Amino acid sequence: MENDPFCSFVDLVNFDQKMFKTRSSLQDLKKQIDTLHSQLATLNHNIEQKKQQLLSTKKEVDLIELQMKELDQLEKDKKLKLESVNNEKEYSSLKKEIERIKQSQHKLEPDLVIRWNKLNFEQEDYDAKKVEYLHKIEDLENQMSQVNTQIKQLDDEIVQYESERKTKEVGIPEEWLTKYNIMHTKVTNPVVTVEKNSCTACFHHLTNQDMMDLKLKKFIQCKSCYRLLYLETMKEQHCGKTT
Repeated sequence: MENDPFCSFVDLVNFDQKMFKTRSSLQDLKKQIDTLHSQLATLNHNIEQKKQQLLSTKKEVDLIELQMKELDQLEKDKKLKLESVNNEKEYSSLKKEIERIKQSQHKLEPDLVIRWNKLNFEQEDYDAKKVEYLHKIEDLENQMSQVNTQIKQLDDEIVQYESERKTKEVGIPEEWLTKYNIMHTKVTNPVVTVEKNSCTACFHHLTNQDMMDLKLKKFIQCKSCYRLLYLETMKEQHCGKTT
């Protein structure tokens, strides 16, 4: 019966339970988004680290190449000067300077080769990792887009729920609503059924008087967990089966 307070209250409880599941799903989706954002940030951090490592090695190579270039130019200048020297002492001094320059060049060459090899390795590693990371980033962004679409759908459902809920309270005794709303802030299932003369939430056994009251389509409070109780059979008899 549509206007029966008992049926209206059961309908409100079912309505709220469905919305509780929707809100739970929404929270799960938001956690998924947080996780995806974290994974995306990690990927971006990793690729940036690879990039900075590559740039650092390139700077090392550039520095040694610059030193080699400066030594090479210095050697050319000394050799050019050597051609115009007439003094034996100055000639000998320049030859020694040129030799020292060559020794400095020879010392730098092995280090430069090592840096070149390191740079080539890191460049290849960076290029490969960048492709891998970009594919993962694209996949994460697609997942986030899908999850955000689901979040939008659930947000819309909640807005619709909130606009409808007031109408669901119409015709329900204020005493029931007050007790229900108080319990709703404490537990996710403030209204439960009775099975085998016991509360299905805490299994507290009901008295014969309690069972008689329930059969009269009354809601009673469990003396143990304080949830509101009702008989499923009464709901089916008077309100029909709900999905």
